[in-house]
Amino acid sequence: MARYRIVKKFRSNGEEVIIRYPKISDGDDLLRNINSLVEERAFIALEKKQTKAGEKKWLATLLKNVRGKKIVALVAEINGKVVGLSQVEKNSKDAFSHVGGFGISLIKEARGRHIGERLAKAVIAEAKRVLKVRIVTLGAYACNRPAVDCYRKCGFVKTEIMKGGIKYHGKFLDRIRMVKYL
Repeated sequence: MARYRIVKKFRSNGEEVIIRYPKISDGDDLLRNINSLVEERAFIALEKKQTKAGEKKWLATLLKNVRGKKIVALVAEINGKVVGLSQVEKNSKDAFSHVGGFGISLIKEARGRHIGERLAKAVIAEAKRVLKVRIVTLGAYACNRPAVDCYRKCGFVKTEIMKGGIKYHGKFLDRIRMVKYL
């Protein structure tokens, strides 16, 4: 089935990177990844470490939604280890069913290697093909310059800024909205 399909392979810093659909056996890597981002205090929406049970439930729901064509999700893998995840979720309301919400996360070791850009482009192309979305939107921390620069390289443009729109470890930071028309 398509959820295990390899979408792209390329080399980064001499290592083969595989972009593919996720599978249930990715759970331990995904849990380790999200918890490393929490520890790092990366610019993500979570501030507390996730549990194995919670991650297992989240992954089962994600895979169910991938099979149901509500979400396209892809992982980046290096040497058999998942180092990133990106997804586009189709809006469930009829009037907005042509719009998808984008998200991405990469562990520290995978950043600065163009893996995020390639993963983002691959998931957006899959979302256009599978979900038939015509617009992809995202929200980002305005101060996260590397991420915002990556989104621009992928064709996103800023549409708005919400002052204090994100609560980050007790502080209110600016949130930007970006859009990409397919």
